[in-house]
Amino acid sequence: MKGSGNSVWAAGLVCLATLAIAEEAMITEQEALDAAGRALRAERARGEPLFSQWPLLSAAAPKLVQDVTGAPSYWIVGLVSGDRFVGFVRVMPDGGIAAIGVTCDRPQRPETCPTPTFALSRAELENFARASGSLTDDDQASAPRLVHDGPPGRDMWLIETRKDGSPDRWIFVGAGGVYERPAGAVHGADPALE
Repeated sequence: MKGSGNSVWAAGLVCLATLAIAEEAMITEQEALDAAGRALRAERARGEPLFSQWPLLSAAAPKLVQDVTGAPSYWIVGLVSGDRFVGFVRVMPDGGIAAIGVTCDRPQRPETCPTPTFALSRAELENFARASGSLTDDDQASAPRLVHDGPPGRDMWLIETRKDGSPDRWIFVGAGGVYERPAGAVHGADPALE
């Protein structure tokens, strides 16, 4: 097909330009941490009981959340009590706060709180994926990356497997479970995925 190489090349440039614009518009990790700290202080100043029951709560460990194609979408900043993640702040690219909340209701015993999806370690993610049967020793797997699979807030870790050098499957791992689909299959692009 004549000219198809130019079309692919042009589409690739548009994708790269879109990613560059998104990355330029995204606040830095430190700015996300600062925004989350301000949001937490504001909630405490309002006397919000969800946050006042955690006297040692602080913002920590921002993680960039991408869409499944790799474009940056927002930051998720952990709220920690001691060394346990017990909440989160979703910080948008411009520094605005989309959501803030706690993921545990046991301030007397934070060590019993489940680990939120965004705070799972690589070892935990790979163990979950292997235990589900989705990831095997034969798979060539990418490093996990934090994505939202669908709308913001549907945060999961994405592990991409490759077969013969090409993307094969996307394995999604979260605290609630593991699922997979063919690499490149995006929510909204195929009604069967909804």
